[in-house]
Amino acid sequence: YSCRKGRDKSEDISQLDNDLNEENSSGEVLKQKSTFVSYKTKNTIMIRLNVFISVAEANRTKVLDAARELTASSLEEEGCIAYDVFESATRPDVLMICETWKDAEALTVHSKGAVFVKNIAVLQELATVKLEKFEF
Repeated sequence: YSCRKGRDKSEDISQLDNDLNEENSSGEVLKQKSTFVSYKTKNTIMIRLNVFISVAEANRTKVLDAARELTASSLEEEGCIAYDVFESATRPDVLMICETWKDAEALTVHSKGAVFVKNIAVLQELATVKLEKFEF
C-alpha cells in the first residue's frame, strides 16, 4: 500500500493497535506485533475507490504501464491518502487500483488532471474497467 509523504496538518492520525514489539533482555525482537493506523480528516468524508481492470494478454503491458504512471502521479497530488496498483497472483488478466482520497473535492481535482485523463483513456480503450466507491 503506497501512502503519500507529508500529510496535511488537518489530518488526525489514530493508532488502533499501538502495542510495542516484544523484546528479550538483549533487545532482540521476539514477536513483532502489527500496527494498524487509520487516517481520518476532520469534518470530511474520505473516499476509497477500488478499480477492477480486466485486460487481455496482448494489452496487459500497455495497461499496466498506464496504471503505474497514474499511480506515481496520483501519489504526488494534494488530498491523495493512498494509491496503488495490484496484479492478481492467480489471474494474469486482472489488475486492481486502490485509491483513497481526503474528500470529494480532492477526487474531483484528480479526475480532471491531465495525467488522469490521458491514462484513464488508455485503460478504457484497452481493458474493461469496473469501479467500487466507498465513503467513510
